[in-house]
Amino acid sequence: MTVAAYARIAEDLRGRITSRDIKPGGPLPSELELRDKYQASRNTVLDAIKKLKDEGLVETRPGQGWFARVRIAPFVNSIDWSDGTAIEQARAQGRV
Repeated sequence: MTVAAYARIAEDLRGRITSRDIKPGGPLPSELELRDKYQASRNTVLDAIKKLKDEGLVETRPGQGWFARVRIAPFVNSIDWSDGTAIEQARAQGRV
């Protein structure tokens, strides 16, 4: 089964975002760069970006381009206030 071109582009960009090759908050390549790299039409590139936007991986900044979304991992812990374990764990992860 063949995979649609926009899905292949989205998969490649997804991999670059999750591996932090494209840093959180960092810009994605321009539309022209993506078109040249993947030898794809404008609509194909835009479909790939839309797929990543729908997944919450990319945001659009009007007039600036596309950027990898900054995702903050929540700190989840059951807190037992009788000992300082939860506080120590939070500090070890750089949390305040």
